[in-house]
Amino acid sequence: MLHHLLHYLRDQILREWLIAFFPGFIAIWFFLKSIPAILRARVSNDWPTARGRVETVTVKTMGDRSLAELGYSYVVEGTRYSGYLSQQFSDEQIAWDAVSSLKVQIVVVRYKLSDPEASVVRAADQPPDFNFKGDGFWISLWRRLRGGILGSAYPRRL
Repeated sequence: MLHHLLHYLRDQILREWLIAFFPGFIAIWFFLKSIPAILRARVSNDWPTARGRVETVTVKTMGDRSLAELGYSYVVEGTRYSGYLSQQFSDEQIAWDAVSSLKVQIVVVRYKLSDPEASVVRAADQPPDFNFKGDGFWISLWRRLRGGILGSAYPRRL
């Protein structure tokens, strides 16, 4: 009897620990993953700009989340370069809605003068009609949890 009680308590403590700390670990992982992009955006303030164009738009769905990706190209001193910009969305249809209007749109690209292959497309540099902002991990998680509890709160558009 005592043996079963100890196993039960161990399982309960483990379950509570996972519920309490697992989201924090996920948040830290996503923050650490975003550090290179944050640093590049800050460092790129002094980088020159080039006129670029969105060449490709894709959406990749992984489980409950979708990753929308813009492939862009730009020319520096007669050489064509390319890069990618991606955002996370909570729903595949929302991701497609975000990228579908951006195909062949002109974008401002910042590139590193000593290495033009290093580039960044920053929202602050874009015209007002350039709207490519994902809803991020926490909002995605909240919508999925809410949708699972309350039913389909965010229906897909046809």
